[in-house]
Amino acid sequence: MKKRCKRRSTVYHQVVGLLCLIMLVTTAVPTVMFSHFSRRAFAGDVQNQVLSSIDTVADYLEQHHLPLSDIDELLSFERLRLRILDDLSPLELDKEEQRRLAADGYLVFSRTSGNGLPHAMLNRYKDSYILVQADMEPIFRLSRQTKLLSLLLTLLIGLIAAMIGGYRLLVPVRMLDEATRKVAAGDFTVRIPAPKRMDEIGSLIESFNTMTRELGSVEMLRSNFVSDISHEFKTPLTAIEGYAKLLEGDCSPEERREYVGTITDETRRLSVLVANILMINRLDKGNIPSERHPVRIDEQIRHALALCEAGWTGKNLELDLELDEIYFAGYESLLMQVWANLIDNAVKFSPDGGRISLALHQKGGRVVFVICNDGDNIPEESRPHLFEQFYKADPSRGGEGNGLGLSIVKRVAELHGGEVSVENLPGSGVRFTIFL
Repeated sequence: MKKRCKRRSTVYHQVVGLLCLIMLVTTAVPTVMFSHFSRRAFAGDVQNQVLSSIDTVADYLEQHHLPLSDIDELLSFERLRLRILDDLSPLELDKEEQRRLAADGYLVFSRTSGNGLPHAMLNRYKDSYILVQADMEPIFRLSRQTKLLSLLLTLLIGLIAAMIGGYRLLVPVRMLDEATRKVAAGDFTVRIPAPKRMDEIGSLIESFNTMTRELGSVEMLRSNFVSDISHEFKTPLTAIEGYAKLLEGDCSPEERREYVGTITDETRRLSVLVANILMINRLDKGNIPSERHPVRIDEQIRHALALCEAGWTGKNLELDLELDEIYFAGYESLLMQVWANLIDNAVKFSPDGGRISLALHQKGGRVVFVICNDGDNIPEESRPHLFEQFYKADPSRGGEGNGLGLSIVKRVAELHGGEVSVENLPGSGVRFTIFL
């Protein structure tokens, strides 16, 4: 059995319908109220004029000793009929109407049946009564038709204006809908032309364009990250595979030790890469301890130096230490990553027989750590990108490091409310400074 598809109501139809409803209510209600009150006011004016005219003519007849029957000739109104009555019984007046006639000398009343008097005025004159029957319905009918025609014309003009205004109002919404579908399909290059409007829709379009730019940047970073990490894994894996195949063949004990050593180094490199990636992911997700604890910074730095001892002793590097005893409330394991990465970086880029200086002080309520090496200066074009993931200032030394260490240093420093800076020393050498 086929399901019946419901046609989706668009915002355009809803806006136009709402505007038409508002116009209908705001036009019809005042029209009905005005019609009601104007009808009563018009009828009252007619009554007053007729009664005044009857009194005037009656006085005239009395002054000139003319019979009352001549009033019909003196008073001639369109849609008015005058009669002289000596007996009121045909009118079938009730007690209240009789009382009002006796008290006021005139009576205005209506009949919708019986005597067939749609609207009548009764005026007492001596012992007789002047009955004026007014047929105002044609006038009121014409007034109703005119008002109805005006109402329909107003609604028609309003409908056209609502359709045009609704279309112009919702053009940006349609553009947003189409652009959102493209973004959902993975196209982050889509942009909506900036409108010349300072309202909420203009702000929404600006926010959408900002969102797509940010999503495009994130997608580019993700793509670059996948590409970089694939390359970083591929290089050591290729080396491990190659040397493992060499071990399958005939080789001397010296060559075997060399191949095993290379495989061990590349395995260690993969282990460091995985650890750094996990650390980056941990920092991105905010998966860190909830509380800080006092950390002895100078002892941590000495411990990091001990971990890197094989590196700086292998290069016969001279160490110059100036470490004050400082306690700092922080995340111990994360801070250890900072010192280890900076020391490893300094050892890596120092020449054989070079010198590394480390200083730790407290200045202005902040912890300041400075580490210098006398290796080559960093190219100026590379310095702005030095703390980006997988960035290497010297690609020719691709086998050393994976480009994640300094990124971790920067993130951990910022996590502790600090910052990291780098500058070239005159001639040669690089200085990294950490403020916590």
